Amino acid sequence: MLEHGERTAHAFAKLNLGLHVCGRRSNGYHEVATILHEISLADRFVWTPTGGPFRYAGSDALAPDVDIVRTILDAAPDRDRWTGTLRLCKHIPMSAGLGGGSSDAALALRLAFPERTLTDLVELAAEYGSDVPFFVRGGTALATGTGTTLRQLRSGRYWFVVVVPPLEIANK
Repeated sequence: MLEHGERTAHAFAKLNLGLHVCGRRSNGYHEVATILHEISLADRFVWTPTGGPFRYAGSDALAPDVDIVRTILDAAPDRDRWTGTLRLCKHIPMSAGLGGGSSDAALALRLAFPERTLTDLVELAAEYGSDVPFFVRGGTALATGTGTTLRQLRSGRYWFVVVVPPLEIANK
């Protein structure tokens, strides 16, 4: 439940509707061809006005030095004028291939750089990860190359059942 004055924004998950790994580049990245499709499962960003200095409350599961959202928010050109508390409420399982961290990063880019065009944000997003450009636009897209070359596709309405087994994959 939201308190008076709070605002929320959602960072949606994605599914890969087929994934073809085409080979490995000399830099270690893989060439892929995949269809990415945004789904309704989402993390929530909740901003609460406090009148005090800005504070970001990220996921307890991430150390501050590896929290990509924190890194992006810290890079905002006007961050010193921000106030209130921004809290990330994780609902997308971590390390499940659903793009939760990338989706959160894309939403953080929109918040940190609201004056940037969509094209500029997509270009900037590629610096933070292969899935981040997709999440700037969302919808459904064919992703090729390292996953950052996108061609928007017409979206349909689909139903999916997503099962995430309770296992941990080292270094994922």
